[in-house]
Amino acid sequence: KPRPTVYKKPVDWLPFPWHRRERYNLYKEGGDKIKEISPDPNAPKPDFEFSEELKTANETVRRTFSIATASKGERKERVKRDLLKRIQRHPFDFDSLEVKIALKTIKIRSLYEHHAEFYRKETRISRKILPILIQRRNGQLNRLRKIDEARFNWLLKELDLSFTPPKLGLKVDRYCKKWDLRRLTKEYCEKTIASKKEAYHEELKKEQEAFLEEKRQILAWIEAEEKALKSDNV
Repeated sequence: KPRPTVYKKPVDWLPFPWHRRERYNLYKEGGDKIKEISPDPNAPKPDFEFSEELKTANETVRRTFSIATASKGERKERVKRDLLKRIQRHPFDFDSLEVKIALKTIKIRSLYEHHAEFYRKETRISRKILPILIQRRNGQLNRLRKIDEARFNWLLKELDLSFTPPKLGLKVDRYCKKWDLRRLTKEYCEKTIASKKEAYHEELKKEQEAFLEEKRQILAWIEAEEKALKSDNV
């Protein structure tokens, strides 16, 4: 059971509830639908796909040189090469936005695995480097969307990503408890004033019929007095 949050300065005296806003979780909202590196276990290790002897070797030898017995670095290299074959425009394409985004995606998913493995022990890699890589990739995705939207949509499908571009003119202020309390206090005061005005308006509506009846009687009395004064003057 999680421990209750204890604030240095309590806010129990406020007339409205306040809770600290949840932080943006890059691990859940980074855009990667797949958070692991999963190459084909029967594929050969990097550089062994060119071996003619391996193609004619027995099952034990082929399994020894397959991804099923490979290290994490070899699995990562296998996924990298297979992905680049699909993304590259030509065999020497290593500087295009699509390739840079694909390479960052491989690093990010590798760090996702690292974060899942060492979740209890937060490391510098999963705490600092992963958010930086995700933010840089989002910037490159946004740039590619502006340059070539068709290729941008194609790349999202190839990499199995989801990306929501930032809204134009949206200014995100730095979150802080003091300014959040000031904002909530202002909203609370505005709601209180509006509710009191509405209650007073409803009260006046209820008194309107009696006021109109009193007004009608006064006008009738004035009219009767005017007629009486005119008749006396005659």
